[in-house]
Amino acid sequence: MGGMTGDAGGAYVCVCMRLVAASLAATAAAVYLVRRRRRRWSVVAFYLLHEADVDELPLLEAAAASLSPGVTLSWDTEMSRAPPEATVFVARLPSAEALDSLKRLRAVIVPFAGPTVTTRLLLRARPHLSLHNAHFNAQSTSELAVGLLLAAAKGVLARDARLRAESLRGDQPWTAGWAVGGTSAPPPTLGGRTALVLGYGAVGGRVAKALQGLGMHVLACRRSAARPHFDGVATVHPSADLDALLRRAFVLVVCLPGTADTEALVGARQLALLPVGALLVNVGRGSVVEEAPLYAALRDGQLGGAGLDVWYNYPMLKGQGLGNEGCGPSSVGCPFHELPNVVMSPHCGQLSDSKARDRVAELVGMLEEGARCGEIPNRYDVERGY
Repeated sequence: MGGMTGDAGGAYVCVCMRLVAASLAATAAAVYLVRRRRRRWSVVAFYLLHEADVDELPLLEAAAASLSPGVTLSWDTEMSRAPPEATVFVARLPSAEALDSLKRLRAVIVPFAGPTVTTRLLLRARPHLSLHNAHFNAQSTSELAVGLLLAAAKGVLARDARLRAESLRGDQPWTAGWAVGGTSAPPPTLGGRTALVLGYGAVGGRVAKALQGLGMHVLACRRSAARPHFDGVATVHPSADLDALLRRAFVLVVCLPGTADTEALVGARQLALLPVGALLVNVGRGSVVEEAPLYAALRDGQLGGAGLDVWYNYPMLKGQGLGNEGCGPSSVGCPFHELPNVVMSPHCGQLSDSKARDRVAELVGMLEEGARCGEIPNRYDVERGY
């Protein structure tokens, strides 16, 4: 078959270019219409305040006065005062009645990191609603994680208790650190050792940066990682590499949420893979690390120490849908409070002097982005649990 003449070939190229241009123009027009349609969404948010959130009131008043056109925010402690036209509902523990009473509702924001199982079940039964969480506490939680690690590594509590006891005697000189011998082992140096961060999100990413600043070689495990890669802070591995990573980790920091996939992710077998004397910190959820094996590893010396801010039993928390009446943080057979190598913290990673300011600022930012882009950030997958 003969080739095209010069004129015919040129004409063919011109026709192709016009078709491509028309296709691109049509695609751009479609994208524009979709974006325009999304931007027309009017964000009418109602925040059902919990009694513990009263410190947010002046911040909410100031924020509401400066919202962009197309965004409104109201709040109250009574659900009956919610505007019927609300499209966004903000609540710690939304009820089925509240969700069903707002006929125009499109999105639910739980103003902390971990929506309860009850909330997830409610949203799963209402697939027309999207669920979103907040990460305002990532900085304070990551700071606590590092604090727990250093306290456990350096034996801060035991040395503090000894010096206080010696101070009470008054009739003998206190014992300086360099003079302590016998059974008191020197604390480990963290610089130059390897740390593994499980849960490389808002909290885990900050923890990794801090550990890198201490001179540690940082590894991270993330389910979405296709293959190992260095991101400038940590070498990020897929979850399939967990066993191999545990063998290398002198420090294990757990920042994972509590889900069906993460429950008992770290048990007796995984703890045994860690080097003898390794340190463990958990600021994620207690359910990620099996209770009895963790207690045994700390009691028997497989682990050198631990810093724990999350637990296995919780008191009943009014309005938050979790907890048990009259219980300690751990089971009767696992008295962590008797172990001198454990630093205990009462689930306070979210506490800080900027908590109210940070929460309101993130909430306002989420609402503004929802109005501007048509999608509220921090979408929470009710099936995966994060």
